[in-house]
Amino acid sequence: MTSFVETKVTGVYTVMTRRGPAPIVVLRDERDRFLPIFVGYAEAISIRVMLEGIETELPFYYDLLLSLLKEFGGIIEKVSIALTPDDRFSMALSIRVCEERPKEFAGRPGDGIAIALRSGVPLLVSEEAMSKYGVSRRELEEAVGKIEEE
Repeated sequence: MTSFVETKVTGVYTVMTRRGPAPIVVLRDERDRFLPIFVGYAEAISIRVMLEGIETELPFYYDLLLSLLKEFGGIIEKVSIALTPDDRFSMALSIRVCEERPKEFAGRPGDGIAIALRSGVPLLVSEEAMSKYGVSRRELEEAVGKIEEE
């Protein structure tokens, strides 16, 4: 059985890659390990808007999804991020509707992070992923600059 650790979103940053600039979201666990995850630009913007408390005229896709889910009696219980057998990040969204057993839906980590932030549910990362790809504050700051304290 896979073990998971709870994380918080530290921020959204841009790093340079071989293909040019790319957005990452950084997660942090209670042991002060940081996990950078590449996300799409749309997810990065949505996550940054949420972190900064920016009001938007119309809802983002994630807000719409949560409104629809609530309307039909569903709740999100947790978002889990783990590694696939080919060593890529994947996300599982655990949803319960009308007192039924929770169902898990696979997706991209950036989508799961955005949903977890908006719904306030636990954002879990497998210990395997955190151990394999987690970095120290110093290593992260070398890549993205100074990390602001929460």
